Amino acid sequence: MPQFLRRSLCWAPLLLMVSGGNAATILVLTDGNAMFRVEDTGMSGWTLAGGGNNVMPQQWFWFRTGTTANNQGSLQSLDSIGAPNVTFDSAFPDFGELQYQSPTIGADLTLDVIDGQPGVLAEQVQWTNRTSQTLYLTVFQYIHFAFSPVSDSLNISQNRATQIGPAGDAEVVVSPFDSTYAGYQAGSASAILNALTNNATSATFNVNNQASATGDVGMAFQWNATLAPGASLTMSVGENASPSPEPSSALLIAAGVLAFGGRRFLKKRA
Repeated sequence: MPQFLRRSLCWAPLLLMVSGGNAATILVLTDGNAMFRVEDTGMSGWTLAGGGNNVMPQQWFWFRTGTTANNQGSLQSLDSIGAPNVTFDSAFPDFGELQYQSPTIGADLTLDVIDGQPGVLAEQVQWTNRTSQTLYLTVFQYIHFAFSPVSDSLNISQNRATQIGPAGDAEVVVSPFDSTYAGYQAGSASAILNALTNNATSATFNVNNQASATGDVGMAFQWNATLAPGASLTMSVGENASPSPEPSSALLIAAGVLAFGGRRFLKKRA
């Protein structure tokens, strides 16, 4: 976890387990009238102020590892590593951390939900090679906003995506945008999710840089990194969403990502 975040909070461990169908809610973040719920099988349930509806049915991370790009196994979801250590401080109910660890890989996911018009979700995940050998790591982030079942429009350019529908709009910016960034894919939400979860084909699945889609759409972003023992890949994702169509603002996303750490420091000093 980044030091500026670590210094900003006095953590109190908390694990929330609320049954809901086949999944359990392990963390609920709130800020004003906004709520973001994290389930053990994938993040879901982002409710925005002024909308009252769940605008994000699912987003989550999948990964695969190997000694080279050509001998990786099938994709695994982040939760396949095992139950996370969940850290939460009720004094800062908009912010939480989930730490996943296996003998091979560690993933430290930090989240901050921010109320407003648009609402902002800032995420950071640090993947660490916990073995004594070089590890080739491929990571996908899948995001499924849903402002209508049939008429949403999604466009992706480089590391930025915009989605517009009759009941709202959203914008996503991902980083790092460097040599580890392998690209993106827009398409049917169910088709992309199936590609990530199909054990028969996921070992060779890579995004195809399809830039646009309409209907019930989803998006995936991909990173590839060669990690020495103990080395890490850190990804950041800024998302904003509005319950009714209005121009998205990359500046608001940037402000949200900065607030990811800065608000903790300011609150503590207040």
